Amino acid sequence: MSIASIIATGRSGILGAQAQIAVTSTNLTNAGATGYTAKSASTSTQVYGGKAVGVNVVGYGNSVDQILAADVVKSASTAAYDDTIASYLSSVLNSYGTTAKGSPLESATTALQTAVSNAVTAGADSDSVDKVVATLETWTKSLNTLSSAIQSSRTAADQHVAEEVETINGLLGDLDKLNSEFSKAKAAGNPTADIEDQQRTLLTSLATHVDINYYTTATGELNVFTKGGKSLLTSSVHKLAAEPTGILKAGNPGAKITLDGQTVVDPTVDPPIKELTGGTLGALLTMRDTTLPALQKDLDAFATDLTTIINTVYPGLISTTPAGASEIKVADPTAITSGDTDKMKGLWTALSEPITFSASTDGTMGASKTTLISRVSAIVDNVADLSTAANSKASLSAKTATALSDKFDNTYGVNVEEETAKMLVFQQSFQMTSQVITTAREMFNTLMSMMK
Repeated sequence: MSIASIIATGRSGILGAQAQIAVTSTNLTNAGATGYTAKSASTSTQVYGGKAVGVNVVGYGNSVDQILAADVVKSASTAAYDDTIASYLSSVLNSYGTTAKGSPLESATTALQTAVSNAVTAGADSDSVDKVVATLETWTKSLNTLSSAIQSSRTAADQHVAEEVETINGLLGDLDKLNSEFSKAKAAGNPTADIEDQQRTLLTSLATHVDINYYTTATGELNVFTKGGKSLLTSSVHKLAAEPTGILKAGNPGAKITLDGQTVVDPTVDPPIKELTGGTLGALLTMRDTTLPALQKDLDAFATDLTTIINTVYPGLISTTPAGASEIKVADPTAITSGDTDKMKGLWTALSEPITFSASTDGTMGASKTTLISRVSAIVDNVADLSTAANSKASLSAKTATALSDKFDNTYGVNVEEETAKMLVFQQSFQMTSQVITTAREMFNTLMSMMK
């Protein structure tokens, strides 16, 4: 091998070592950065005349398991959905209370039964009748309060829907910009691995807001779709739009959502249009349009049943029009007259013996024949059970999402110890190759001196 070829070979080795050092340095700098994956410089052997004469740096990047990456995205969506459902049900449960720790509706029901029993014992005198009316008002207001809590949660969900839509549009815009950057980098022959990291990070973030499907085109750009196949990002962003309805009342639907002007969510039609699912947005829509209205219908059915029973004894005493539990009230307190012990006994019998309760249409409670306090306990326990199940599901899906994310990071993230060890090897390679070139140059200078 000639001195010139030794120098040329050494020079290519130095360039290769420099590239490896630069990549490793970048890895160490970005250790712990969200979404960053460890990169490496790919090299190949320079061959001339059938002999290895040096090293070429031919690429920069890494190879990521796309199935695992997709699992991370999907699990993030599920975890966000379950967490939002659990959060809203916990909030509703705070209003209902529990049979173990105390429930306002149970307390009001027990107080009502006690007041009626005392009135029977007192011969339905004026004071005892006044107490019955007062406890009836407390009982109806407890139903009003629960109904108000449900509708407040629906209103909050409706407002958050509009916020989620804006967030989703923003993330789609960011992905669109990355698509442009990717195309430019690829056209210029520049590395795209870091852009791909950013794309994966944004996809995972987007999935926490709504379920998505996506694929990478032949040119490396991302196309994103709803779970049902509606385009969210192709050559440009397809924007979602929603306007909060305002304060929701029982029976009022939430806001529609459009995608490029076409309706993708509409709770006002039968069957409802539900093109957007999963993630925080999907959970908000589920709570606003399905779960919370079902709980409201449970209360409405209960209020209607009790109104019928009470008004059978004292016509016109209670009113539930026009909106069930949210509007139930003592309409005519004078319907209960003092001294009428027989009617008071009739009310006591009606409220203490087993009652046939109706199933709530589109609600969560089935029909049953049971005592009043048992039905109230069942209503309260039903919400507690829903909340407990939602919290358990949210905990499990969060653990799954974390496990998959950790697996991806452990597999493709930066291992500081490994990268530090690589850095030492590449630095030693650089130094050794530099020494070879220095020696070759000294040999060349010696030969030149001998020729003088």
